[in-house]
Amino acid sequence: MSYALFGPIIDILIALAICALVFFIARSLIRYAHSLKKDDKSSK
Repeated sequence: MSYALFGPIIDILIALAICALVFFIARSLIRYAHSLKKDDKSSK
């Protein structure tokens, strides 16, 4: 019975962890892109 109860909970936690990782990676990529744009403007 414990697996039937914790199975879906573990699946939800894994899904939330994946979403958090994707959000963190996307945010870091956006910051990296903005930093590149700032560098291009400063170089000009």
